[in-house]
Amino acid sequence: MTAETRFLRADAHTVNGLTAYVLGKEPSVASDSLGISVYLAETYADQYLAMEVCRRSKDGKETSISGGLIGEVKGNDTGLLTAKWNCPKVDLAPTDAIVLHVYGGDSSPPSKLLASFITEPLGAKSLDEAEWTINLMLERKYEVVDSQPITTYSLLIGSTSFIENFTWTPYVLIAELMPQVVQIISATLIVIFIVSLLKQVVRSLRR
Repeated sequence: MTAETRFLRADAHTVNGLTAYVLGKEPSVASDSLGISVYLAETYADQYLAMEVCRRSKDGKETSISGGLIGEVKGNDTGLLTAKWNCPKVDLAPTDAIVLHVYGGDSSPPSKLLASFITEPLGAKSLDEAEWTINLMLERKYEVVDSQPITTYSLLIGSTSFIENFTWTPYVLIAELMPQVVQIISATLIVIFIVSLLKQVVRSLRR
């Protein structure tokens, strides 16, 4: 069983037919901001973020693991927003990847798809039951442009938004088992050789 922190990175890749941001083991050097809401005024307005967790197979078929939006958080100023979610155990094929569809907006539940994030093909037997900690960095930016006050809310990605305790079990390949298989076969052959040798000794003693 492997427990990881997975970062909502700012670089993209294509996995199982989906081009999306990387849901990676390490943060990305680059950062990006995903726009949630814009107001033509100086304001503090509640913003909501949530996500759907899916399994994506090699043929591009997606199946929801979360059964809808989970991990909803709310904030109206720059800061890290945190939620908990109990991930169920889900059997996976080695070529499956996990997708996060992240939504935002100024109402609950949020309905605007901000971006999708996908892992590499995990090579996993299962995504395991575990309590995830979902950390999403909200940014509020206020500026005046041509005498017009503007308040912008965004989700920051790259290194500041991440999932903790992303837990899965690797799929054990036959190749990985070969050293153990060789050891067992070698030990068995040695035992057979010793037994055969003992039988020859017994026969010679009886003569």
